[in-house]
Amino acid sequence: MITKNQKSSLAKLLATENITVQHRNVETAYFVPKQRLLCLPIWEDMSNDLYDMLVGHEVGHALYTPIEDVQKLKENKIPHSYYNVVEDIRIDKKMKIKYPGLRKSYFNGYNELLERNFFMLEDRDINGMRFIDRLNVYTKSGYTMSDIEFNEIEQGFIKRSETLDTWQDVEKLVQDIFAYSGTEEFDEDQYEETEVNLTVRGDGEQQEQDTKDTPEDGTDPVQGQEDEDGEEEDGDGPEGGEIKNEALTDKALDENKKSQFKPQDKEYTDNQYVTLPKRQTSTVTNKQVIALFDESNSERRGEYYQKFQSFKRKQLRTVNYMIKEFEMKKSADDYKRTKTSKTGMLNMSKLHQYKYNDDIFKRINITPGAKNHGMILVVDWSGSMDSCMYDTLIQTANLVMFCKAVQIPCKVYAFSDVNKKHFKLGSDEGYTYGERYQNTPYTYENENELIMENVTMIELVDTTVKTPQYNASMAYFHKIIEYFSHRGSGRYYHYDDDRDYHFRMPNCMRLGGTPLDSAILQSIDIVNKFQTEYKIQKMTTIFLTDGCGHVKGAFTKERDQNKELSPYDGDVNQKYNADYSNGQLVIQDGNYQFKYNDRHNQRSVFKAAHEGMFNYFKHKTNSQLIGFYITHGKNVSFSDVSSHVSTAKAYMGYDKYEEYKKELRANGCISIKNVGYDELYILPKSKLQVKDEEVNITNDMTTAKMKQQFLKNFKSKKVSRVLLNKFIAKVA
Repeated sequence: MITKNQKSSLAKLLATENITVQHRNVETAYFVPKQRLLCLPIWEDMSNDLYDMLVGHEVGHALYTPIEDVQKLKENKIPHSYYNVVEDIRIDKKMKIKYPGLRKSYFNGYNELLERNFFMLEDRDINGMRFIDRLNVYTKSGYTMSDIEFNEIEQGFIKRSETLDTWQDVEKLVQDIFAYSGTEEFDEDQYEETEVNLTVRGDGEQQEQDTKDTPEDGTDPVQGQEDEDGEEEDGDGPEGGEIKNEALTDKALDENKKSQFKPQDKEYTDNQYVTLPKRQTSTVTNKQVIALFDESNSERRGEYYQKFQSFKRKQLRTVNYMIKEFEMKKSADDYKRTKTSKTGMLNMSKLHQYKYNDDIFKRINITPGAKNHGMILVVDWSGSMDSCMYDTLIQTANLVMFCKAVQIPCKVYAFSDVNKKHFKLGSDEGYTYGERYQNTPYTYENENELIMENVTMIELVDTTVKTPQYNASMAYFHKIIEYFSHRGSGRYYHYDDDRDYHFRMPNCMRLGGTPLDSAILQSIDIVNKFQTEYKIQKMTTIFLTDGCGHVKGAFTKERDQNKELSPYDGDVNQKYNADYSNGQLVIQDGNYQFKYNDRHNQRSVFKAAHEGMFNYFKHKTNSQLIGFYITHGKNVSFSDVSSHVSTAKAYMGYDKYEEYKKELRANGCISIKNVGYDELYILPKSKLQVKDEEVNITNDMTTAKMKQQFLKNFKSKKVSRVLLNKFIAKVA
């Protein structure tokens, strides 16, 4: 059975071509010229070589067979199967030259088809068949079937087939072979029983299926060399047409390939392909954020900044540790990359050695210039973050102060589903659940576009601005940290109780929903602009979130003029794709594809969506991606881990969870790689602080007791620093 990984080889094969590939619920391959869309059936029960050969063959038609010329073939009397056979020789040769790795797959694949009687040669004498059939079998076998007989004229045709280069060459050779077919002798018995066995596409049911699979863009697909209605034109046989002058082996191969497709099999039902809509920037700038806080708190901004300075001094030990580790990592890397080269200047101290030593020139150490670093931090501003927001923001503040100290450009964004229009002075409006799909920064122009939630990217901190603006933003950022330090356990408790009645959190800044996928798309534009503006060579993007957005499936656009839309929809109709037997939802952006849901594992639909989006983010930004998840409780629960680990994989069992718990006890955090993030750190709030307590030694302690205290203190310091060490290693 062909796996998803094997199917993805096709996309890799076409990575340099202007072609989009889809695996669909169709029985035969077709190519849509207008869209440059190659649609492939999902074949079953095939070896790797056979599958790769069939895919390579269809790709060859898409790349090299001229569509306009093929469509003109209906005007002549030559059966299409003749063109199929000869054109197959040409395109297969070109594909094997372009992709040498396919040579083995072609040889093994075609011979597997021969062994499985795909050419319907069983109980038939190959030498009693027409030349076109013998040519087809001989060339597809890799010219290895030495028992096939050819006369002198036919050998000349074979030599010409080996030198085919253009479509015009194909046409000329086909015309000569067809003219020859009217004179050749063959065994008519070899073609009996063929007509009934090969008329699969003539019934109404099959034609209805073909119509269903035709693209809705008004462009006729090209299915191999067939006519648009799926029927072959009859040629004139040597006896006035009593026997169809067709290539039996070509027709047999085509119909047997169709037989590998079983539409009733739920495992191979159709995928749904959608594209991403056009998006606009939806960002509230740092200046706008400061102005919003100033509206009610400006007279106390100085006081807030002094509190931030006090907080900074408390975090200084942690920040200094990060700086020290960062500089050590950079120095070690510089030393590793340093090369010693000879100069053209003589080393006078070695001049006396010239008679027996050629190495008398001065040397110079060359260290490649250090890369410009940059960092973007994206914080989840949703209600589910309430219980861990305080610890998350402290971690964020440490990272900001670290970047400021080592002069790494850094910005902090919070993402919220509060509409951008509420982020204006004088507005007392805040979170409105019903606006999730209204007035979004997305424009829908085509069918089958993914419907995205509303999102606003709130620029909380920017280390690159002038000092007064930076100080103002950090003053309010620290006040936000204090704001979340007294939150109750209730999810909505903080909405009405600030505890500090002198500080007012703007309504538009209250916690809301989790438009994670929309935030990822917006972050692509933010990061790319950031890299360009500051000439960043090594970009790091960090998401601090509790894991999942609340989009549970696929929302695709469907225009319906006769249906009244709900208030949540705006100008689009939501369609929830919850039927996992209906294939997977696949997002397409040119040649890049990723699945948005995982029908093989219903529990991981959230994670499959976000993992795909994160991989798409890395594809578009060339940024390394780090995730931080600070748990809501004091420990790391099974759900904390499984919500990230189960992405596109078998659901994580408790045995795997026990392994992660051991890592947590040893290192103070759980590190998970390649789940969308390059690396994800899961840690409880209790493991956040760096411990530097002095060893408590008293006069009455024995030597063994003092040793125990030293070892305990050392282990505590080591565990508390592991997270920082891993993070710095990633950044440096």
